[in-house]
Amino acid sequence: MPVKNNTKLSNTPPPKKLALVNDLAGYGRCSLTVAMPIVSQLGVQCCPVPTAVFSNHTGYPVWHMTDYTKELPDYLAAWKQLDFSFDGILTGFLGNQAQANIIRQFLRDFKKTNTLYILDPAMGDHGKAYATCGKEIQESMRSLVALADVVTPNVTEACLLTDTPYRPDFTKKELIQMAEKLLKMGSKQVVITGIPCKGYIGNLCMTDMNVPSGGKPLPENAHRQEKEAATLLRSRKVTQSRHGTGDIFSAILAAELLKETSDEGLAFRQETLTAAVRKAAAFVRKCLLVSDAANVPETEGVCFEKILYQLK
Repeated sequence: MPVKNNTKLSNTPPPKKLALVNDLAGYGRCSLTVAMPIVSQLGVQCCPVPTAVFSNHTGYPVWHMTDYTKELPDYLAAWKQLDFSFDGILTGFLGNQAQANIIRQFLRDFKKTNTLYILDPAMGDHGKAYATCGKEIQESMRSLVALADVVTPNVTEACLLTDTPYRPDFTKKELIQMAEKLLKMGSKQVVITGIPCKGYIGNLCMTDMNVPSGGKPLPENAHRQEKEAATLLRSRKVTQSRHGTGDIFSAILAAELLKETSDEGLAFRQETLTAAVRKAAAFVRKCLLVSDAANVPETEGVCFEKILYQLK
């Protein structure tokens, strides 16, 4: 029996493609392990670029890791030879200086005018840099900020990127000043995540008013309105932090922003950014609640599988 043509389906455009650079952990729900199903659920094709393969994340006392640095050039060269293209690129943890250099070349090869680049600069947390994040990696991350359309550091990472001494009690004004520094470094939008606000967790969203959607020029005085494009979003803290929540957050943010881009230009409206951040923060909060209810150990991250169907 011939299949009837479904006009509605036949007019559906293909999904946007997101190249996702991060490590892969076999156990523990973090990095590519959580980001890939999240991105797919939101209707975006995920194209992974593994920087390392871990048996499980390093929050466990024992793990095995295979460094993928030597494989990356040939992996990406095959993509280039096949003339693949991507609507968006999201980069996360980079384990060494060589990987940072490879990713800069990857961006030169694959980031076109309308390719959305989101940098999740995994460098540290709770006021300290990761053991693998020395001065060279920090400087490399700063150079990637200059290429980014959106950068999503937590408070510790924002401090490392801007050479600001860490404190757990920054005021909104001080956070805006850090975000302004990141905008001046080259990023068009900034989301400072995981801000402690007493009984709340905050995310500061800020847009460079000199970079409008569609690329049309703004009046000369537009940059003076920059602080008006800073929004502090808060949600009540519900439980302890868990592994993988940052990866879920950045995956949702990337997919949501990517769906708003068009051939005419990238979408850099403040309201678009804040809507995506609200959605990401709300889903992470649900994940934390359901994980506690299911008595999932903290090291196993969040059992997002139970509520993935709710993400639309």
